[in-house]
Amino acid sequence: MPQISHIRLEQTDSTNRYLRELASKEQALATANDMIVVTAEYQTAGRGCGRNSWESERGKNLLFSLLS
Repeated sequence: MPQISHIRLEQTDSTNRYLRELASKEQALATANDMIVVTAEYQTAGRGCGRNSWESERGKNLLFSLLS
């Protein structure tokens, strides 16, 4: 059974960028059986697919990134 770590942020520029930066700092961050989920109440520079940006009202949508 995978271990799931949850990081909850009030605000960030991007959950994806936050998770990538965290993973680069901690090279042994997740083993094959671990998962990390980063959620945020609000993003200031979220990204969608491709070059699309992601805009959302505070607390109105699911804003998260997952590393497995």
